[in-house]
Amino acid sequence: MSKRSFNILTFVAAAAGALFPGRALAQEVYVAGDCNRLVNVRYLTDLVQEPRLYGTFDVGIAWKTAGPDALMYNAPRVGIGFSYAALGACSYTPGSRMGDSFAVYGFFMRDLVQKGWFSAGYDAEFGMALMSDHYDKFDNPLNVAYGGPFTFHLKGGLYAMARVTDRLTLGIEASYRHNSSCRFFIPNRGINAYGCSLSARYALGQATLTPGGGSARGAGAGAHSPGGGADALSPGGGGASAPDLPLNARWRVSVFGAGGPHKCNAEYYADQLLPPEDRSDPYTTWFKGSAGAEAAWRYCRRTSTAIQVELHYISNTERLKVCDLAMYGRQEGIYSPWAPGIAAAQEFYLGPFSAGAGMGVYLWRHVGIHEDHSRFYQKVFLRYYPPVLRSVYMGISMRAHTFSRADYLEFCLGWILFHSR
Repeated sequence: MSKRSFNILTFVAAAAGALFPGRALAQEVYVAGDCNRLVNVRYLTDLVQEPRLYGTFDVGIAWKTAGPDALMYNAPRVGIGFSYAALGACSYTPGSRMGDSFAVYGFFMRDLVQKGWFSAGYDAEFGMALMSDHYDKFDNPLNVAYGGPFTFHLKGGLYAMARVTDRLTLGIEASYRHNSSCRFFIPNRGINAYGCSLSARYALGQATLTPGGGSARGAGAGAHSPGGGADALSPGGGGASAPDLPLNARWRVSVFGAGGPHKCNAEYYADQLLPPEDRSDPYTTWFKGSAGAEAAWRYCRRTSTAIQVELHYISNTERLKVCDLAMYGRQEGIYSPWAPGIAAAQEFYLGPFSAGAGMGVYLWRHVGIHEDHSRFYQKVFLRYYPPVLRSVYMGISMRAHTFSRADYLEFCLGWILFHSR
């Protein structure tokens, strides 16, 4: 049996074993197959050869959401999926390779158009992937896409679906996917690909999932009264969207702390000046973090706008000095671990969950030559506001520079100090 056949059988067995217990509560199951092409490969030209095509196979279970919060988004589907990507099928330069990957992810799928048997919309996936052949300074030196066995799996797409029977729906989708480790490991150039997929979805029943609640067999979105999903902060929201929660106040002020592990690209590039046997393995893990305050205006139930003031911290300034001297023959006058910043953020809510994005600017930042990519930073984040802890939120955030260069993944904990109707 070939290695790829073994990988496929392992994936099918693992996915079936994980999804089988949930079939009784799920509303539908789905399978999908993609053909993808690697893009943005200027750092991988020595590794991957044309045509840079590979296939993926997905299987998962889904629920249609219900309740006032879900109706704001046309009752989207949410679920759990498994994905197998045959990256090893690409053509590689002898001596290096990218192996197959196995991902588990959660997804959000929203119809924008519904006309009888036809529907169309967008979806998004986020999860973790196991990569079978990562960078090694001796055995796999050209694989600068990912430096460790795990990456984060992200995918977004536009789909169109046709219902052919009461239970069976067929679909087609154009998508863009990305895998990288957010600098948990280096090198970390990541994998980017666009693709086209065909899918089949089979309805099992009428189970729905209320954001902040649980699965309810036989309670469809139509069980809620008309107008229940009005995009307004008004009494009567109920459940996780109760208007007396600080989360649902029109104004709120909070403080937060965030932080996470980070491996420095400057160390990797300075190491390339040395013979392989003298290069670091593994690279040092450093801490990056931030603390700050956020003032948010939730002008409707669906979304809010916030201003954030932050103080960023990095722990590897002394190492940056050494790397700059090795690569450029000089150092900057100031290397500071501290960098104050101010940012604007937009947040979208679904019950006690939210997703958002922000853009900010460093007011003062001195990190040397190699790491000084931009005065501006970007971030995307996911948050959870537990109803039992009324003033607390927690989440994860990915920070980046120049809209493409991942900095690190931070884990966040916040406390709402003040809220006003």
